Amino acid sequence: MTTSTQTRGHCQCCGRQQAVRGGIAAHGYTVANGWFQGVCQGHRYAPLEKQRSQTDDMIADILKQASAMRIKADETLAGKHDPVEYDTCRRTFVDGKRVPVMASFADAGEYRQKDIREQLSWLLISRAKAGEDFAKMMSALADKVHGTELAVVAKPAPAERIQAGEQRVNDKGIVLTAKYQDGQRLYYTFTRESGAVLTTWMSPRSWRTLQAVRDADVDEYEEAGVEPDHWSIDN
Repeated sequence: MTTSTQTRGHCQCCGRQQAVRGGIAAHGYTVANGWFQGVCQGHRYAPLEKQRSQTDDMIADILKQASAMRIKADETLAGKHDPVEYDTCRRTFVDGKRVPVMASFADAGEYRQKDIREQLSWLLISRAKAGEDFAKMMSALADKVHGTELAVVAKPAPAERIQAGEQRVNDKGIVLTAKYQDGQRLYYTFTRESGAVLTTWMSPRSWRTLQAVRDADVDEYEEAGVEPDHWSIDN
C-alpha cells in the first residue's frame, strides 16, 4: 500500500531537507547510463534532527581548511607559491579542441607577475570565505533543528511520464517534439530553417514549464531559430 505522506529531515552535510528512509535518502545526484553520480555524502548519516556529530566534524574541518587557505593567500602574495605556468586568457585549438594558451611565469614581467599573484590570492580568499559562510550556515541550522521532530509532509502526486510525440513551444516560437525520456533528460527535436532536424535535451521539469502545442496550433509557430546548447543532426 502506497503511503500518502513522507517523512523528511535535514542532511548533515548539505543542510537540505530530504526524504528519510531509516537514514537520509540518496540525493544531490544525477543519473547517467543507469548509475547514480555525485551523491551527497550526507545520505550515509542520520538526519540532523536526530544527530549532529557529522555536521560538527565537517564544520571544524572546513574552518581548518579555510584558515590554511588564508595563510596560503598571504604567502602567495609574498611570492612563495609562484606557478610554473599561467593562463594568458587566450585560447587556441589543438586536435580540434579549444584549449587555453599557457605561458611561463618566470618569463612574465614584474607587473604581470604581481597581477597573477593577486589573482591566485584572491581565489584562495574567495574559497576560504565561501567555506566559512557555509560553516556558519550549517552551524546555525544545526542549532535550530537538532533535537526537533522530523517533518511529515504530504507526498506530491508523481508527474506523468512525457510521451514521445508530445509538443511544446519555447519562448522563441520554436516547436519542440519529444522523442524519449532518459532519467532526468528529455530528448526532443526541432527543425531549422534549412530543414535539418536537430536533437537536443532539457530536464523534464523545464519541459513542463513550456506552453503545450495542439495539432491545430503547429502551423502558427515558427519552427526555425537559434539552436539550444546541446544538439546533433538526425540522419
